Amino acid sequence: MNGELETLKGRVEHITYKNLQNGYTVFKLSCNGDTITVTGNFPFVSNGDILILKGERVLHSTYGPQFKATECEKEAPTDEAAILRYLSCGAIKGIGPATARKLIKKFGSDTLEIIKNEPIRLSE
Repeated sequence: MNGELETLKGRVEHITYKNLQNGYTVFKLSCNGDTITVTGNFPFVSNGDILILKGERVLHSTYGPQFKATECEKEAPTDEAAILRYLSCGAIKGIGPATARKLIKKFGSDTLEIIKNEPIRLSE
């Protein structure tokens, strides 16, 4: 609330609002044990995404404290639980929770690398 740029890193827990026309999105970010309301233009953010955000804390007259993000970078999940959350929420078309569990069981923490670099192995 002091106008200073800040960097936050956390997981998108819940998308509260998304305008599909302009990408304006409001979501809850789990960050260091806290839940923070984040606003900004994020046309491709999904539940479970790990984000690195830059912006400032503001006090909205109706909705209270928020983090108004001006920059966003997605970080690929690295552990099995995070990869499962990522794949289960529809990040890749055709992969839902059941298929995600099977892929994690077979490939573990290498699942995303296999999908990206060796997709023929998915038939295993």
